Amino acid sequence: MAAEVGALLGADLVDMIRYVGDDASEPVAAWSVDGDHPQFSGIWPLEEYVHTRSPQHPLARDTEVRLASFGELVATAISNPQPARPAILPAVAEEVVRILGVDDARIIKYDADDTVTVVANFGRLAR
Repeated sequence: MAAEVGALLGADLVDMIRYVGDDASEPVAAWSVDGDHPQFSGIWPLEEYVHTRSPQHPLARDTEVRLASFGELVATAISNPQPARPAILPAVAEEVVRILGVDDARIIKYDADDTVTVVANFGRLAR
């Protein structure tokens, strides 16, 4: 997943963490565009960071806030023990379009008969 986030955001480096309590994190995965990423382990204090090594292609100022909002929205949808309400899924698709700057996003459900069903979509191709 780290590689996919990096590719979609045009990032040079992506670190995935697991929260440990309210004020620390533990690294669980990393990806870098050139395959060379720092090795890390242990418990780290939480600090705000989203960065790029490319000054020619800086990330938008609100990237971190947008990623946090998207994460909260997805966590809400996933944590719901009942099937997600229909209104939540289009909101997730809309947020994907905004965060990633893509033309269209779809949320699909994999069916038992090896087909998929589009359960929500947003964007230029949504019609």
